[in-house]
Amino acid sequence: DHVFSEAGWTKARSTQSIGLGSWGLDIHVVHRLAAEEGGKLMVKDEGYTDPGTGAHKFQLPLSLILPKKAEVTNLLVPTCLSTSHVTWAGLREEPTMWQLGMGAGTVAAMVAAAGTPVQDVDVKALQENLRHQGVPVDLPGEGPAQTLTEVVI
Repeated sequence: DHVFSEAGWTKARSTQSIGLGSWGLDIHVVHRLAAEEGGKLMVKDEGYTDPGTGAHKFQLPLSLILPKKAEVTNLLVPTCLSTSHVTWAGLREEPTMWQLGMGAGTVAAMVAAAGTPVQDVDVKALQENLRHQGVPVDLPGEGPAQTLTEVVI
């Protein structure tokens, strides 16, 4: 029931974290045009953002992989995320997708055992389960334990 936007990416923190991302918002050139500059015709690019990849770490909220509960209750979607087009640029890389896949699989196992909809998973238990599997859910310097995985990301 939530769309991950640039504001959430900038905030970087989520109480429902299922992993960490660090890829910048690298929106590629959208439009290339010819423009006169200093009496010369120059090629200009529009739409590119400087990604600053690795400079900004952010938590991946569980809501990224959950559809609206009113629409469907037993579906996890770790690749077609609930995100804006801007934040998709920072989520589309494999390390992020691996973590979202781990989160989805762990949620599926937990709710299958409990017999509850995916949206009702016990988030604290999920996070502990993911930590136990080596998935970083806490920002470096925060949380109950720091692992080598958190340092590498």
